[in-house]
Amino acid sequence: MASLKNQLNAATVKNSTLDGALKECVRQLRRAKEEQDQKVQGALALQSRQWESDKTDLELRIVELKALLEAKSERSVTSDGDY
Repeated sequence: MASLKNQLNAATVKNSTLDGALKECVRQLRRAKEEQDQKVQGALALQSRQWESDKTDLELRIVELKALLEAKSERSVTSDGDY
């Protein structure tokens, strides 16, 4: 009977130790996931800002090219009228 009680106590201690280790692993996994999520969010925000900047640059370039095209078109019309 004493042997069974000793086995039960040993199993209880082992179970408690393993439970604590499992909880620590879960805590570490949760923290690693949170850190990874923050890194992803940071990368997405950075990429979004870069895309917005590129979009603004391209929109400005379109305006410049339209103005250049219009100016050339007006010169062409003026040149055609000189003949």
